[in-house]
Amino acid sequence: MANESKAKLTTSEKEKLLSIYEENVNSLWRQRFHIQPILGNMKAISCFYADDKNQYIYYTNDTIQEKRDNWYGINVIDNAFMENGGIVLEPNLLWDNVGIGSGTSFVEDKETYFIYIGNHVGLQNEEKKYVLLAKKDDDEKILK
Repeated sequence: MANESKAKLTTSEKEKLLSIYEENVNSLWRQRFHIQPILGNMKAISCFYADDKNQYIYYTNDTIQEKRDNWYGINVIDNAFMENGGIVLEPNLLWDNVGIGSGTSFVEDKETYFIYIGNHVGLQNEEKKYVLLAKKDDDEKILK
């Protein structure tokens, strides 16, 4: 259902996903200088920003459940090497209960903020989009 808050996975499904993840991460054929999702589909680049250390690329990804997009992060080191940063924003609020869309970032008073689109489906299957705000904290996590 579109308005479920989380994907419910059985133990065997979780084990299968973990096995696929490990196989993909350790593959000799994995791209090293391009963005390539470990699980799910890369839909679009959602946000790009840089700080004093690295550049970051966040893309929209549906890792587990189709049509429940999240932001997955890539850290770009020395303009060449990329490392996976994991899921940085996931749909877990009322206003983004079915997915997170594109956005942007800005810095104000040395604080990094993100503006993004929250995709919402209500009880009557009505679809709405909300403009939402998040902030990067001192531990490099993004808080909504």
